[in-house]
Amino acid sequence: LFSFFLPPPFSFFLLLLLLSNMGGSNSKGDRSHIDEVSEGEQSFGSFKMYYFGSTTVSPPVDKTTVINATNKIIKSRNPQKKVIVSVSTLGVELFDSKKATSIAATPLKRLTFISLIGKKKDKIAYIHKESESVLICHLLINKKVGSAVIHSVNEAFQLSKERQKRQRQVAWDSSEGTTTTTTSTTT
Repeated sequence: LFSFFLPPPFSFFLLLLLLSNMGGSNSKGDRSHIDEVSEGEQSFGSFKMYYFGSTTVSPPVDKTTVINATNKIIKSRNPQKKVIVSVSTLGVELFDSKKATSIAATPLKRLTFISLIGKKKDKIAYIHKESESVLICHLLINKKVGSAVIHSVNEAFQLSKERQKRQRQVAWDSSEGTTTTTTSTTT
């Protein structure tokens, strides 16, 4: 099981850095494939997949929890939906490919787990935090684009992390610039 088990939510960035070293045509530093969507938002791709559904899971998330949740989704025999998975700096959103309506949307900061699973590595399980005690596991399948989706989520996290770091630096610099010190000398 190729996976990442994450404490909530931003320590996910550190673990996703491991993915960035996997190489490929869109490896770290190559951002030519990013499309500007709107001010502040960048798209990292849209992928055709099959959505099997979702189920709630209880924290903490471990390997057994993910396997049990995905098996539960598969055994429920929900009809597979053809979806478009859109990854951007806003998060991961699933759109019904026929109706063009949103099925699920997850902000990046709520993602706590994403992994390729199964013997063929053709399934993606991702878990997001709905509230303090409720986690939702989603199951997607497409063996051709699974690793590309994981890589895109990694890039979206990295860009978001870079932006947060820049914002903190700007805030820090501006707070230092407004602070004035006066010194007086007496002779």
